[in-house]
Amino acid sequence: MAAPVAWAVDKPEEGVSTPNEFAEQSSRGLIGEQKTAWITKMRTQLPIAQRDIGPFGMAQDTDAKPIERKQVKKRKPGAFLEAIAAIKVNAVLPSEKKFITGSREFKAGDRFPIIRAQRQFNIEIVSVQSGSILFKNVDTKKLVRRNLNTLPQGMTRNAGLQSVPGVVPLNRKDTTPLNLDHNDVQPLE
Repeated sequence: MAAPVAWAVDKPEEGVSTPNEFAEQSSRGLIGEQKTAWITKMRTQLPIAQRDIGPFGMAQDTDAKPIERKQVKKRKPGAFLEAIAAIKVNAVLPSEKKFITGSREFKAGDRFPIIRAQRQFNIEIVSVQSGSILFKNVDTKKLVRRNLNTLPQGMTRNAGLQSVPGVVPLNRKDTTPLNLDHNDVQPLE
């Protein structure tokens, strides 16, 4: 068995405080600037103020500044809409429910990623019609219809054929008489 060992501890004289010792004082009667000065003074006397490592194992730095959070750019809500509008459709085959863009062919049900303005969108083609293509954002389930054959602002689509002399639409019977006296046809030589 080992013999008990006594440790000699030097005790400071009563009434004298060492620099690392916390001196307890009352702050009850202090107000305003006196209380603020007392708190600042007491912080330097706390035992934790002299330690290099804090209670959670982190280095203590009294001059540390708060961490500044990076400002995250807010994303425009119409980014998916702009990405779909940027798709250049070369041809639409509504009978086969597919369209062609560049050298690639896509059909209804296809899923693929698109990248626009450094953002990636996972899209699915829901339907392909002669006048529009319906896209779905797979991540957000948002649907966007891309209208085709749109005219520039200020232009309107012609409602029907204008009357061109000698041309009759197939879906309409012409009731004007056929004039055989007027010879517009030249004989072939």
